Amino acid sequence: MEILDKEQKENEIKKMKKEKNVNGLILALKNEDKSIRHLVPRALVKLRDKKAVEPLIQALGDDYELVRSAAARALGNLKDKRAVEPLIQALNDNEYVRSAAARALGNLKDKRAVEPLIQALNDDDKNVRSAAVSALGDLKDKRAVEPLIQALNDDDEAVRGDVVIALGQIGDKRAIVPLEKMLNDEDIDVQEYTKEALNWFNIESKNNDPIEEISSDVQDLREVENNQKLQLAKNYEKALRDNDALQIYEDLDSKEDIKRLKLKKVKQFEKLNQYEDAAKLYEDLDMWDEAGRVRRLALAPPVEKPLENVTPSRTLEQTNIIIKRGYSLTGDMFKFGVKVENNSNYKIIDVDVKLRVPEALTIINPKSSIFRIRSIDPNSAETATFLMRPIRCISGFIKGTVEYEDPISNEINMIKMNPKEIQSICPFVEPNPMPETEYIELLNELDKTNDFVQTGYSFTGSNIDSISNILFEKCSNMALISEHDMGTEKLLFFSGKSTVEKIQYLLTTAIREDDNMINIAFKGYSTKKEGLVGFLSEITDCIKYSIGALKTTQEVTKIEKNYVQNIIDSVLVRSKVEAGG
Repeated sequence: MEILDKEQKENEIKKMKKEKNVNGLILALKNEDKSIRHLVPRALVKLRDKKAVEPLIQALGDDYELVRSAAARALGNLKDKRAVEPLIQALNDNEYVRSAAARALGNLKDKRAVEPLIQALNDDDKNVRSAAVSALGDLKDKRAVEPLIQALNDDDEAVRGDVVIALGQIGDKRAIVPLEKMLNDEDIDVQEYTKEALNWFNIESKNNDPIEEISSDVQDLREVENNQKLQLAKNYEKALRDNDALQIYEDLDSKEDIKRLKLKKVKQFEKLNQYEDAAKLYEDLDMWDEAGRVRRLALAPPVEKPLENVTPSRTLEQTNIIIKRGYSLTGDMFKFGVKVENNSNYKIIDVDVKLRVPEALTIINPKSSIFRIRSIDPNSAETATFLMRPIRCISGFIKGTVEYEDPISNEINMIKMNPKEIQSICPFVEPNPMPETEYIELLNELDKTNDFVQTGYSFTGSNIDSISNILFEKCSNMALISEHDMGTEKLLFFSGKSTVEKIQYLLTTAIREDDNMINIAFKGYSTKKEGLVGFLSEITDCIKYSIGALKTTQEVTKIEKNYVQNIIDSVLVRSKVEAGG
């Protein structure tokens, strides 16, 4: 019950964040549950409201260390100078808070922090020393040069690497000779960072003209600096120092790199069954559903062992995973289901159904193209259901994959889903009445720009009047503009418009009776060509189905396009004459 209460509270924080309820989140900083309080600073940072600064400063005195460190990070990101002195005081807290406070002071870039950060270079904890070094590099104050040169002798290679970069950022020439000595450091990564830092000095020393130096483009220098930092982060990643790389990406506000690296870390946490760490990282990424999933996963029963009479193979055979799919239309909504059958003797977990849909379809539930199934038991099946809304007529394919964790190899397997063809969805066309003269003008305009599609069919066992009645019924969501009856030929003009987008649809239908053979030709026009094929397919599919239901119908076959064009053109010419065109 306690777990359910916790999830409810977490969902409430998520809701307040979405609603931008700053006051509610500030009150949540006083929640009796420390794990809930820990979530609040991150949510407040996302809202960027200065009202949160004072409550977050107060949170630096929370009795839970993770709340204090989260508050320190939040204050650094909000970049309000009121937080400088409290963060300096926080440099006397435990190592987690000291490290967060040092980095936050670097973000604030206030000179009051220089001396306290210099003192932090002698901290017992290497993470605190590293954070202080990075902050001094961001502050670029000359007072830090000599202390940083002394810090080149730090016992920890990661700290030495950070010092090298900080000295490069400050750019004081007193650091050149000490840095050149670092080219012989015992750690190869420190050597590489030193080369980067010295290159930075070389870039600045090329400009020998004092006047030219004053008038140099600051933006260009900043770009060079950022490029150097980015390269350092890449080097950190190669050295598997992901935390150091992440800090640089956050300083650069490199959102794609931050997300990529955090997703890499969260997968590692999941593989190690460190579900709480994974959940917190998902929350940082605003992936609240995933955070809830891994917390529930911690409560899930263990993966079942294989049956005794089954000889385990290196990997689970993908042929044991069967994918079926189908769709239906309800009102103006489109439902697509993917059924995943697990016909093996193993439970599979972390099953992700990922779809790629035509852009005319918008997935509204779930709120992304990924449906997560926690697990599928042996010889069982689960269905991922996607609810979508068409924004225009469509005709195309839905493609996708199913990914799952193989319980034997612990690797992620992927199976491609066979594409499913959509037989066009047009649930949102409504009548669009207009004078026939206006209709013909628009039709001629669209005809010249080739914004049309056409098709036709021939069959026996019916007559013009029967086909006309079917058309009136199937096109009831369009306005009948006019009807031209010429004995053995009939021309019908229909007009509709989209209820979602500002799109007009015109349908011209020519019916000709010749030697007991009925030829029907369709030509569809639209002010937005995307989806036009789907629009015409919807109409013709309905007609074909209705014709096929007639007892006297022998066969429906597609006829050549030039024949379609001849039927429409010949009847259209007559209609223009009758209309005075």
